[in-house]
Amino acid sequence: MVKLGKHKLARKVEMVSLKDDGAGYDILSYFPDGSEKHIEVKSTQRGIGYSSFFISSNEYRVSKELDNYLIYFVYEAHTKSPSISIFDTSSFWEEENIRIEPNSYKVTIKTNLG
Repeated sequence: MVKLGKHKLARKVEMVSLKDDGAGYDILSYFPDGSEKHIEVKSTQRGIGYSSFFISSNEYRVSKELDNYLIYFVYEAHTKSPSISIFDTSSFWEEENIRIEPNSYKVTIKTNLG
């Protein structure tokens, strides 16, 4: 944003996940036209190629509900020169080369103390 001269928008960028881990995305950013951009960041130590990442059911649901939801997938995250791929989820989940499979269960229990 700063490089584009959009200083006001740059100041509005927010690390949402620091305040609300239930929002379904990590960063609230903006496109140059001022429209919101919801960014979920995933990373791997692997290089570009066949990779996988985990996404919570909340992140998945929010990615389908919000416009402009992007997944920033960082490759070689442990290096000094990582690579990044950006996926727009407006069509991402329906792509032929994407496979989604459940991998965990949520357990909610009420306990009585004392």
